[in-house]
Amino acid sequence: MKNNLRLAVALGGRSARAAAYVGVLKVLEEQGLKSSILSGTSSGAFIAAPYAIGYSAKELEQLFLDFKACSR
Repeated sequence: MKNNLRLAVALGGRSARAAAYVGVLKVLEEQGLKSSILSGTSSGAFIAAPYAIGYSAKELEQLFLDFKACSR
């Protein structure tokens, strides 16, 4: 029997949560899980968009750290 399960991830707003979203995506990748549906609003979209086009969670983490360093 073929398994047709799909994973959907929805990322919400608030900039403080953006770092947590990257962490969630990292854990999913470490467990071998890839979402087939990804959405985000506000800071969630800031994370979801590059992930959806192929950035890894590790690359997103570095982008987030670089952005945080520039905003000081």
